[in-house]
Amino acid sequence: MDKDTLNLIIGGVVILLIVVTAVVQQTKLEDPSDLTVIFTHQLADLVRLAGGYPCVLAIYRQSGNLYSDPVTHPDATAAVKAALKTMNRAKIDSLQILSNTESRLEVRRAFLNHRGKDGRKVGGFVIERVSA
Repeated sequence: MDKDTLNLIIGGVVILLIVVTAVVQQTKLEDPSDLTVIFTHQLADLVRLAGGYPCVLAIYRQSGNLYSDPVTHPDATAAVKAALKTMNRAKIDSLQILSNTESRLEVRRAFLNHRGKDGRKVGGFVIERVSA
């Protein structure tokens, strides 16, 4: 087997994996009982962060680097509202919930955007309750 054939096979496998991953995410998004992949407007109803405590919101790029400096909000509701404002401004309509506890909420976009400058787009956010 020559080098070009091997590259074609590897490229085909990678493309197939990307397509399968996108189909799986889309299936989770369309399943109302699966709350790991949701529409952006559903997030506020699903948050388990304990209210009444200050929270730090850190927004990340698709590359994993910080998108903006972390900001402390007076409570979880304000932090979620600010995060959703950023997601809506970035035209992100579906999210994947990675962690949702009383002290931490970690969310990233369900489908990566491969247009434009890679890694510079909003990728997700983390909201953590500040220890008292």
